Formats: sequence, C-alpha cells, structure tokens
Amino acid sequence: MSDYHERIIIGGAIEPDLHPVNVRRGSDMPGRVAHHGRSDRVINILLWKSRLAFIRGDEEHGCRNLGRALHYVQDKSVSFGRNLSSHDRLEEEIGEMSVPEMAIEIGLDNALCSPIYVSECVRSIEPKRDAYDAIYQATYVSAALTSAVVGTTEATPDLGRELRRAVILHHYVLSPLAFASAFIVVALALISGHLELSALAPVMIGAALVSEWRYRSARKVAQWYGIE
Repeated sequence: MSDYHERIIIGGAIEPDLHPVNVRRGSDMPGRVAHHGRSDRVINILLWKSRLAFIRGDEEHGCRNLGRALHYVQDKSVSFGRNLSSHDRLEEEIGEMSVPEMAIEIGLDNALCSPIYVSECVRSIEPKRDAYDAIYQATYVSAALTSAVVGTTEATPDLGRELRRAVILHHYVLSPLAFASAFIVVALALISGHLELSALAPVMIGAALVSEWRYRSARKVAQWYGIE
C-alpha cells in the first residue's frame, strides 16, 4: 500500500479509542463495543464495510474501516486480566516488543479472499495472557484479514455460474422437494396409522436447512466479490 493509504489505516486503527463504535442491543438501546471482549459482530461489520468500499473503488473508506476493524482485532487478542493494573502491565510489556515479522508472512501466506475465511478467522481470536502470544496472534490475524479484505475484487466466471446454480437448486429443487416430502411423509403416517413414519419428516426438513445454508454461503461469497 502507499504511504497515503497506510496513514488512513493507522488513523482508522486509532479512531475507536477516540470515538468508540456503538451498536444496538436488545430493545434498540445503543451500547459501546467492548474493546477487550467478544467484539466479533462489530469486527465483521467493519470488515464487510471495508471490503464493499474497495469493490466500489472507494479506497479511503476501505482503509479507514479496515483500520477500525483491526483495532478491535488487536484489542481482542489481549486478555483483560484479573484487574485493570494487570491489564496495563500486559499492554506495557507488549508495547516494548518488536512486531513479529514471521507472523505477518504466515498470515499473508495463509489468507484466503473469502468471507467464510474472514468469519472463521475472527471467531478464532482468543484473549492471551502472555505478551508474546498476544502480539503474535494480533499480528498474524491482522495480516491475514488485511490480505483477505484487500485481495482481488474480480470474481471468476465460475463464481457467477455457481451462484446461479445455487439459486436455482435452492428455490426450485431442493427446498421445495424437501418440504413437500416432509408433508407427504406426515400425511401418509396419519392416514396409514404408522406414526413412526413421521420420524422421517425432520430428516426432510434438515435437508432443506442444509440447502438454505449452502445457498446463503454462496450468496455471501458472491457479495464479497460484488455480485448481487
């Protein structure tokens, strides 16, 4: 990245300390996102905002939201500890360390430009009580997520075809067939008196749910590449 874009990312990474991100909880009540807690939801939202901005060619907003997301990624890697003083000591110890360049290289090598990879990567972050473990994880995940978000925005022709196939299968074949089969099985069980047949209905509904999951996954990957 250029120095200009690096400065935007760094500014975005500092921003949550000055203006914490708010989310709505429960009955539409806003609340601040915990910096050293389970902030997966806001991290994913910010990463998606960043990715969609890059797809639109809006590199400034892409970099800013990427920086904001990485702030929470790195905070989440640091355990809050037993109390505030122990947390401060851990952060001071981390601050005296050099960034492990090997973690950057491994993160970049292992990254996949996929929303499913991004979600799994965010979910894998755990607070670390050891200073080196914390900075290594924060560096590795930051590099991997950055590579995934700023990766190629050009979808392959196969991706469009796969999405169309998933839509057709879900809407017109698998889901209707599964629910229709479940209805028929229950009806036959009631008519014949063999109620044990109704045990097959959950299997049919489960097949429909699997179809729904595959369809949503295909849609999510398509949106990641700007395909509606």
